[in-house]
Amino acid sequence: MKETYLKVKNSRAVQSIINVLSWKFFPFITAVIVVAFYYLDLDLVSIYYIGITGIFCVLFMDDLTPLFANFLFMAIMVSYNHSPSITAGSSDFYLQPWVYSQAIVIIALYASAIVARIAMTALEGRLVLTRTSYSLIALGAVFILNGAFSYNYKPMNLVYGLFLAFLFFAIFTLIKDNITCNEQTFNNIAISFLALSLALILELAIKYLTCEELFEQGKIDRVELGFGWGMYNTMGMLMLICAPSIFFLAAKSKYGYLYYLYALVLLVATFFTMSRQAMVGAVIIYAICIILLIVNGKNKIINGCITGAGLIVAIALICVFRDKFKALLEVLFYNIESGNGRTSLWELAVENFKSAPIFGCGFYVRLDADPGFAGLDIIPLMYHNTFFQLLGACGFMGVIAYGVHRTFTIISFCKNPTPERAFIGITVLALLIVNLLDNHLFYILPTLTYSALIAVLIKSKDNKTLFSKK
Repeated sequence: MKETYLKVKNSRAVQSIINVLSWKFFPFITAVIVVAFYYLDLDLVSIYYIGITGIFCVLFMDDLTPLFANFLFMAIMVSYNHSPSITAGSSDFYLQPWVYSQAIVIIALYASAIVARIAMTALEGRLVLTRTSYSLIALGAVFILNGAFSYNYKPMNLVYGLFLAFLFFAIFTLIKDNITCNEQTFNNIAISFLALSLALILELAIKYLTCEELFEQGKIDRVELGFGWGMYNTMGMLMLICAPSIFFLAAKSKYGYLYYLYALVLLVATFFTMSRQAMVGAVIIYAICIILLIVNGKNKIINGCITGAGLIVAIALICVFRDKFKALLEVLFYNIESGNGRTSLWELAVENFKSAPIFGCGFYVRLDADPGFAGLDIIPLMYHNTFFQLLGACGFMGVIAYGVHRTFTIISFCKNPTPERAFIGITVLALLIVNLLDNHLFYILPTLTYSALIAVLIKSKDNKTLFSKK
């Protein structure tokens, strides 16, 4: 069996495909394909494309860096017209047996390939369990036991817990022990995020240009900023986690100031998502990234001038368009005292914790304050905050397990904060910030990206600085 596998893997055809998928600019090809199929309502074709390329990577490639683009573009596959979300098409497309049966087969094959690759890695003696691995095992166990012993336990708690346990631990293990953390690795990861950011800006621009309902009485009705794969908060989150990669490319490239200029374009686009959590996150993340760029990056003088000019332009625009800026602030501070309904969810999380303090009440509970934008019953209603979600759904054990996991990741980063690891860490930080007001971390697809990023962070703990600071 092994000889047959090696013969297939080393064949000219397979090696040619590996070379294509390993090409650092291949994420842009994926971007074009996924965006095109998004507007053509060919969701299943995108699913097949992502599934087949992902399975091929897992089974035949020694270095799994190309999976980053695969995971990222999974997040924007669902078209507007076929979306079950109430913010988009409210379609029953994914409830059709001929659709979900194909999707289930692809997902099952992808998951099986991942399990097989992890098994092969273990048999070859390359699987190394770290403290973070054990923390994810504990966290996965808590996810599986979510809602245990609660009075209203539902079997779907176990199903969703298994999904989360797999996505956190299996994806982390898959990437950590099958990736080479060299200069090209970090560069390719950053390029994958760059490709995603371009796709996001394009889709946002098209929405602004084609959606007449978006503008109401001189204001932007952000409810209309719905995409098949998510709403304005999802768009804002994805744009925000792309920013550190752009700054990384700006810091290491000869003409990095061009990337810096693009990062500012991405910042403007992030604000145009009208996502308050993304706006707040952007202020924090961009401040960190700009400081690191000027201190550690190339082209310090040019980047300093761009920063100064950017501030002057921003102040001038605020002064000239005071009314528009005031309208933006109104959106930002609208219903802020209740967190736009979030505080009632947080209070309910505490109540549910009190009723089942050890393992919580589980993920599947009635939450009237959560409108259920996903549109699929398999996605549970959430408390819109990482801490309260763990508290209400997984109880005291969930909070403890996550706290231990977070502690180990912080310790790992602090032991070797190189510029390369910094952009990975800041990307994770960006995701964690928006999760203070949302639950992207538990919405399956962003979980893939989180686990892969943590895997690179842990794998690169002994790496030295790879690029020059000149």
